[in-house]
Amino acid sequence: MKITLSIIALLLVSNLQNFAQNQLFEKVAPAVRKKMNYALYKYYDVKDAFVESNSSKIVAKAELFSKALQEIPTDIMETEQKEYFMAQKAIIDSHIVFLLRTTFIREQREHFNQISLAFYKIVKSFKANQFEAYLQYCWMAREGDTQDAYWISSEKKIVNPYLPETMLHCGKIADSF
Repeated sequence: MKITLSIIALLLVSNLQNFAQNQLFEKVAPAVRKKMNYALYKYYDVKDAFVESNSSKIVAKAELFSKALQEIPTDIMETEQKEYFMAQKAIIDSHIVFLLRTTFIREQREHFNQISLAFYKIVKSFKANQFEAYLQYCWMAREGDTQDAYWISSEKKIVNPYLPETMLHCGKIADSF
């Protein structure tokens, strides 16, 4: 009986948290969504540079993506929205710094995975994408460990930015949003 009540309590708390988060992002300023959608297209450019395995292009496109993130107007966000955004952006910023400092694509890809996961949370929460987007993953992409590697795509077709030379179409859709 205690276990059943504990499970019910956990489910209620989880549902309330999901409801609160959905309410938090119901009213997002159109200018915020517009700038986030622009940043999403800059993110796609970074992903495409990884597919090409072009380290210098990765750096150039990551700088443009970073700039697009800086241009998102946080001053017109609600306090909780801004806190959520800034927490995810801090993760992205910390990994972009390392991505920009190395020319080793394998290291850049490790940072891209973390950037992708944090940016996915932003875009999905703020409903910032103008067109459908897909969180995709490959379970074999990260050498030396068993963690999946994630990226956001504008299309359903899998084009793997982690293993483009050997497994270009390896992966699955984890979410569409």
